[in-house]
Amino acid sequence: MELKQARAQNRIKELQGNIKKTDAQIEEIKGYLRDRFVAIYKYGGMAELDLLLTASTAHEAMATSLLLGKIAREDERMVDSLSESREKLEAAKKELEEQRALLVAQEKKLRSEREKYKAEIKKRNDLLASLRKEKALHEKAARELQQAQEEIGNTIKNLMRKKQEIIARERENRDKNKSHFGNITYMPSGGRLGWPVRGEISQSFGKRVHPVFKTTSMHTGIDIRASGGTPVQAAGPGEILYVGWLRGYGQVVIIDHGNLLSTVYAHLANATVEEGQGVSRGQVIGHVGNTGVTTGYHLHFEVRVNGDARDPMRYLR
Repeated sequence: MELKQARAQNRIKELQGNIKKTDAQIEEIKGYLRDRFVAIYKYGGMAELDLLLTASTAHEAMATSLLLGKIAREDERMVDSLSESREKLEAAKKELEEQRALLVAQEKKLRSEREKYKAEIKKRNDLLASLRKEKALHEKAARELQQAQEEIGNTIKNLMRKKQEIIARERENRDKNKSHFGNITYMPSGGRLGWPVRGEISQSFGKRVHPVFKTTSMHTGIDIRASGGTPVQAAGPGEILYVGWLRGYGQVVIIDHGNLLSTVYAHLANATVEEGQGVSRGQVIGHVGNTGVTTGYHLHFEVRVNGDARDPMRYLR
């Protein structure tokens, strides 16, 4: 567009030069014709006749006649030239107006395109800034999730260690009749877990890559879609190791199934059990919610061995 505008401007300059030159030519022709008209007015047609009559010889008369004819043809050419120059001038002026109108239209279009490009650039810059902000927030959320996953693993390890210390002290005191753990049934080694709720698995265990930012994060359990308030059942027999709130996980229940195996139930709306309570497989321990960092109602279910996350699908039947 800018190239077309430059061409139009150059053509306008060229036309203006041609118009000026043509105007000068017209003025020159007008001057010549003005002098001729004055002479004709003064002498009429008698001057040419006197020249012919005063010729002393036929040859001189013929020469005079040729000269007069040449002058007449020159006058005619001047008149034609004046007419042609005027036509060229009118054509040049018309084209000049057209080029000026074209230039105005091009300038208007160029301004419109510039505004459009500016708006597009602003839109892209805003989008880029938004993506950068979203990426920073996503990375922050990913770090917080990783910290929460490490925190729940450490919580389980600490609780298991404290429990083992209590068991060890009770054994030393040989006071098994007062043992808090004597009446709790645990899962047999190699036993399979039952499903805490039934529903579609919306997120599997393992590493996941963000579709836009391409960052990787670890998902330490499975997400099972279920309506809010759906009863959540214990996946196996054991003892309620923890009931409470954990960062990112929201309302959580952790069950110790024995042999260092534990299960985690997160984002609950509420818990219906207490720490230290024995539970059987299929017993309701809470209800599906969306507490903590979540995008909707579902159960986040984890299986951990000595606090380390394992793929729940390997343990569920």
